[in-house]
Amino acid sequence: MAPQQHHSAEQQLGDLMKREISAVTRLLQSLDREYAALAEQQPDALEQVVRNKQLEISQLERITQQREQLMQCMNIHVGSTTDNKQLFKNNGYLSSLWRQLVSLAEQCRHKNRINGGVVDTVTRQSQQALQVLRGVAPEFASASGLYDQTGHTASMPVKRSLTQV
Repeated sequence: MAPQQHHSAEQQLGDLMKREISAVTRLLQSLDREYAALAEQQPDALEQVVRNKQLEISQLERITQQREQLMQCMNIHVGSTTDNKQLFKNNGYLSSLWRQLVSLAEQCRHKNRINGGVVDTVTRQSQQALQVLRGVAPEFASASGLYDQTGHTASMPVKRSLTQV
């Protein structure tokens, strides 16, 4: 790229990265709202939050794709082997934006894992409650991967009446 085009491309990249930071920040807020809806067990609120989160993710994906295309045109390659600290070593402004973007993405990943853990826990508890209502002994509710008292894999759930559970 010619020097003038490179400067313009860097400016465009900075603008895209600022938009991406804004989108990731909104996604982070959506993840916070998702956690609150999960913790407060509000299914209607959760449904709305998840819809909004999907919109945030779609917008973020579009911006990220634009940034990646521009970086490719600028011959800047980000990959698993790239040292992110050296990515924009000649441009402090872009380097600062990049670090902010990476940090926010890590926060989103962390919060998403927490929310996924909450969903897994609630799902497991709901399944166990359903098994009790169906008369399946709770210790055999998810028989795959569990062992009985003799050390053998439990294969068939034991049905009991609700008065015996």
